[in-house]
Amino acid sequence: MLDCFEERVAIREFDGGLGRQEAERAALGETAAAYGVAPEVLAQRIRQEARQ
Repeated sequence: MLDCFEERVAIREFDGGLGRQEAERAALGETAAAYGVAPEVLAQRIRQEARQ
């Protein structure tokens, strides 16, 4: 999940011209929808994966 999220952030930053925070917000919603989870749940899972 973390890899997918980070890839979507990078695409939005570099191809979309968004700032980091905007890119993360957009990517969070997009990734959550792709995995069928609430954005809050995804954010928690991403934080957990990042710690490992």
